[in-house]
Amino acid sequence: MHEVVMPAMGMAMSEGTLLRWLKQPGDAVERGEEIAEIETDKATAELESPAAGVLGALLVGEGETVPTGALLTRVLAPGEQENGAAPAAAANGGRAAVAAAAPAAAPAPPPVAPVAGNGTAPPAPPRADAPRRATGRPTVEAVAAPPLDPDRPAWEEPRRAGRGRRRYEVVGANLGRPGDDDELVALELGANDPATVAEWLEAMALIRVFEERAAPLARAGKIPGGMHSAAGQEAVAIGAVRALAPSDIVTSTHRSHHHSLAKGLQPAEIMAELYGKAGGLLGGRAGHLHLADFSLGLFGSNGIVGAGLGIATGAAVGAKLRGRDQVAVGFFGDGGANTGRTWENVNLAASWQLPLIAICENNLYAVETHLAAAAPNTTIADRAAGFGLHSVQVDGQDVVAVHDVVAEARERALGGGGPTFVEALTYRYSGHTVDDPETYREAGEVELWRRARDPLLRAARALEAAGALEVGGLDAVLARAEATVAAAIEFAESSPWPDPATAAEGVYGIEVNLEGKP
Repeated sequence: MHEVVMPAMGMAMSEGTLLRWLKQPGDAVERGEEIAEIETDKATAELESPAAGVLGALLVGEGETVPTGALLTRVLAPGEQENGAAPAAAANGGRAAVAAAAPAAAPAPPPVAPVAGNGTAPPAPPRADAPRRATGRPTVEAVAAPPLDPDRPAWEEPRRAGRGRRRYEVVGANLGRPGDDDELVALELGANDPATVAEWLEAMALIRVFEERAAPLARAGKIPGGMHSAAGQEAVAIGAVRALAPSDIVTSTHRSHHHSLAKGLQPAEIMAELYGKAGGLLGGRAGHLHLADFSLGLFGSNGIVGAGLGIATGAAVGAKLRGRDQVAVGFFGDGGANTGRTWENVNLAASWQLPLIAICENNLYAVETHLAAAAPNTTIADRAAGFGLHSVQVDGQDVVAVHDVVAEARERALGGGGPTFVEALTYRYSGHTVDDPETYREAGEVELWRRARDPLLRAARALEAAGALEVGGLDAVLARAEATVAAAIEFAESSPWPDPATAAEGVYGIEVNLEGKP
């Protein structure tokens, strides 16, 4: 028998509300399967079964608020009795039997008295079978990895190898992957000025058009070496960077154009750099994978998976040693979350309480490998929570939600609260590279995301509802972006090639005699 209690999802949480039961007495449940929805003062989350078995009596009604640690239900082994009731039955025909066999008035546990002096409720007393723990340190239970279902649609919400208690914050509505019948998910402006969000929409539109116009140029060979498009992931870059100060530092990945444009690089200088022209940002020497401008706080994109986070960690160390009101943001993808260097930096940042914001852009695929095929725990924010830092999973297609999460993380870091890990659930509309045949995902999957989660459409609809954008005004926004990108392409086309005599410039930090003469 396993008890299911109201979890404490934060140090300040003393009670929670059971919104809805997703399972009923007698239903068979698997370990990690969602059995109820609960609500705190900060977020709504799903409560997961701590074990496989049969659900027992429901001891708390829907809409009822109870203290943390309060007993909600139990998960019984087949044949196990609950409070002297008849043996639990399987779900196929057993629901009514278990419900009828349960005591007529199964009492909920008495309210937990608050601790004198701080008004907070103590945790529930430990179960006899609870794992032993060291005082003040979190316990991590060993969980078996669930088998990968090869028939699972790629857009289905990833599930973690579950515990009943969520260790990370969830921000944003409808975080599950879109289904066939989903319409466009609404976006709430919250306390943000509609005029500000309108500027974010303009910036996202510029990224979208830049990527869509650059891709065929790469396929045609005008942009050498190919490129990695960020079309579809615009809200993560704009939402995050717009929450920063100009002096804050950003490091990027091999998929870098959206971060670079968000941080202030100009489309013309990026496009010319992609062409390898002298008029490019770095004179045509960096190309697609190594965009950087230290004067803007962009400490570079990076061709090594997950390596940019290490640069951001170093920048955070520098900011802390110098006593600067400055944070560093390191972007990486779900593929980077499966590299050791990522977690070494997360661990160091948590240990040293660095002003670091680690942002994982989880677009489901590391090249062509689905996240669920690479790790049993597909909730990356949950992995991060084990390192003892504040972790958040956010709807990465909601520019407002991303902005608000990163703004809070920045405030926390500058206030001495240490680093934050953000897992942004997002999606790329093109393949890993622009010449990717995309044989690894379903034919209609991209259209599902475009229809139900597109970050530009969602922001535009919210602005229309607020009266800050004319109905259909997104077309005009995109037209302005088209004109800007067309001018950038013209600039790149007309820029001269670099002088071969300057090939060694900027390569060495000391004077070097290339001719070998004394």
